[in-house]
Amino acid sequence: MPDPTVSLCRHPAHPCPEIEGIEVLIARSDAHGLSLIYQVHGHINRLALPARRKPACSEGLWKHTCFEAFIAIEGQRAYQEFNFSPSGEWAHYAFSAYRRRTGGLRPSPAPDTAIHHSPTCLEFRASLGAELLPSGHSRVALRLGLSAVLETVDGAHSFWALSHPCPQPDFHRRASFLISLSSL
Repeated sequence: MPDPTVSLCRHPAHPCPEIEGIEVLIARSDAHGLSLIYQVHGHINRLALPARRKPACSEGLWKHTCFEAFIAIEGQRAYQEFNFSPSGEWAHYAFSAYRRRTGGLRPSPAPDTAIHHSPTCLEFRASLGAELLPSGHSRVALRLGLSAVLETVDGAHSFWALSHPCPQPDFHRRASFLISLSSL
């Protein structure tokens, strides 16, 4: 079975004429965890992309161009949030329920990330090792929510996700965790 590719949709309250769309290729394996390839199509030179830095854990990445993944075990309220910046910075949070964070940033190994872009396509890759996924991930189905925040060079923001169940962007809503990844 081929790895699934999904499309993110823009929140209607935040236009972004510079970007035509975002697709994400999802690949899961027991040995390697989870790989996500975000492909942004449009006028990439209109995006505000931070300079590449040494990978580091950092807060507030969602305030600028950022790619995100929300991962939960099917049927459980707890979930994890990962933020990936094109700079190489990242964040990993754990939640016991909707927006109920359990501590601060999680001290975990850095995800492997890479970025490539042309004038019309930006490709951002993030690979999460098996140790970053919920305990027992290889034996259970996972629910996955994917999203992105894009900042343009003029400071405007657009919010992209699998779905937008609220009038305001809110990537934490379980109703937007639309992808079910079966156990291996």
